[in-house]
Amino acid sequence: KAYPKKNAEILGLKEAYCEKFIEPLIKSFNFDFKCIQIIRDPRAVYASRNYGNYLKSTNGKYPILFVIRNWRESVEYLISNSKYKDKYMFIKYENLVCKPEDSLSKICDFLDVDFSADLLDFDKFIDGEGNQWFQNSSFESKSNGFNPDSLSRWEEVLSLQEIGLIEMLCKREMKYLDYKTTDNSFGLKDLSSFDENEEDYVPWLKKYNYTLNEEEIKREIFRLFL
Repeated sequence: KAYPKKNAEILGLKEAYCEKFIEPLIKSFNFDFKCIQIIRDPRAVYASRNYGNYLKSTNGKYPILFVIRNWRESVEYLISNSKYKDKYMFIKYENLVCKPEDSLSKICDFLDVDFSADLLDFDKFIDGEGNQWFQNSSFESKSNGFNPDSLSRWEEVLSLQEIGLIEMLCKREMKYLDYKTTDNSFGLKDLSSFDENEEDYVPWLKKYNYTLNEEEIKREIFRLFL
């Protein structure tokens, strides 16, 4: 109903935090349905959510443990859904940004549609209201096209403690996806002393426990070593 093009034959939508619905939709319904899951470097995800324009719009920070566990869950869904080769496709955000023609060609093959050079001409993109489309960004109000410079911006805004914690708790998944870690010497002592101000959390998450208290640290240590 919201689509401006009433005669469209193919509809697409983008949603976040909905990977858990991929398998039920593929298995339980006879839909002509395909899903493309895009995963981004967890350090960049955390930086995007907690720094820049996104922080202003949400009126609070996302707990680092909340972001880490959601990101690891996304990788879990990637692994479990990879068996649906004709209905499911995974792509790294970094590949889409750095090699857009190659990535979009693969997406077109997956969707059984013809590749067009217009896919790389962002001036021809329109939004849901028929106006020129601009890329979402936590650090730029408007950007026309993919910006490779955005991929490493987390290095500028995250503290060494934040980088170390993310790399420590996501290291298996990062290795699986070939994300390179830094030479950060973050260890168990740093994990135990990591501190966040709960008052800075986005309001809707304040009622949940995402602080790195003794119980949560034990859970993460068990996951790391067992």
